[in-house]
Amino acid sequence: MSAGLWIAVLALAVIGFVVAVWLAIRSKRRGRLGVMWGGIAGALVALLVLGGGAIGLVNALNPTEPGPYIAKHYQRAAQLDDRLGGKVYTTGKTVDQVERAVSKAVKPVATHRGRDNTVYLRYDQWLVVVSAAAGSTKIDLDSYDNGYRRHRSGLADSNWPSSSTASSSNGGNNSGK
Repeated sequence: MSAGLWIAVLALAVIGFVVAVWLAIRSKRRGRLGVMWGGIAGALVALLVLGGGAIGLVNALNPTEPGPYIAKHYQRAAQLDDRLGGKVYTTGKTVDQVERAVSKAVKPVATHRGRDNTVYLRYDQWLVVVSAAAGSTKIDLDSYDNGYRRHRSGLADSNWPSSSTASSSNGGNNSGK
């Protein structure tokens, strides 16, 4: 959940609280029991919205998808895209610098370094492949399944599952060093 969406959820929580107070005041005409039920109903609405906001904050602070970070920090190279949907980005930074930056921003489930110094970052639904390319670094962002098919030879000794739906316990962190 983005920070903007999280702020919207918090705004809804404030509105829910105002509605709770309004319901309690309006219920005053029905006596003490009406005030009590109006307050309880409004408070429950406010708590539900605040709970959603808290979950949104946790998700905003702990992103699980690398795509938004990569798109924001690296140059898009659409001419290099895979025909099955993989997106390619480039940068003048080294493979190690990109690996550290992406891994720090969005923690991968596992990493693997291939024999040719290509780095593979595995996420639940995504595969990021960072490799040297003609004086720059190429970053492939692909769905896990498509990326695994494309980079199967480089991942042969990683013990990673061949499908994102396979057990994620296979393969652990493998730095390949």
